[in-house]
Amino acid sequence: IVPLAMSVQSAFTAKGGEITIRQLMTDTSGLTDDNVMVAAFPRHLARVEDPRLRAQLAALAARVRANPAATVAPIWLIRLAAWQPLLSSPGSEYHHSNIGWNIVGLIAAKAGGKPLPVLYRERIFHPLELERTSYQPQGLIVGPHAEGYHIGSDGSLTDATAFTFGKGADGAIVTDAADEAAFLKALLDDK
Repeated sequence: IVPLAMSVQSAFTAKGGEITIRQLMTDTSGLTDDNVMVAAFPRHLARVEDPRLRAQLAALAARVRANPAATVAPIWLIRLAAWQPLLSSPGSEYHHSNIGWNIVGLIAAKAGGKPLPVLYRERIFHPLELERTSYQPQGLIVGPHAEGYHIGSDGSLTDATAFTFGKGADGAIVTDAADEAAFLKALLDDK
């Protein structure tokens, strides 16, 4: 795997060094998913042996609890995942991992020498003339869009569209049906 930050690289288990980019992109890396870690955060946080990182992650979690729309860079979830055991040996099983896709985004930015939003625009959006597509990883979505809601225990609805902390290369492209169709056609036509 392409070296990331030393704090991430050094924390992966011995098998983590065997993960390939292809495995990250086919969800066969064995890495956990951020949704799994968030659902059982105290258990996953307890595995972090670096006290400074553990304190930073706990503070970040408190900030998100206080403001679910807070922005959080995906690297923080990658750092947390680095301390988790692999779910399976790399290449042996399918298990979707947003963590893996965010690592691929970091690799693409490093290899491309440009930030991920620039790479998306230059290599995908502009060449395919996707006029209503953008990379919007966190925060308010610009332009018309569907909204997501959280249903409270009392049945109340809270607009949760901006509750996207930690999103990055794992799913932060906003588009409409026409641009999505154009992208899929180009993909199937090997463009």
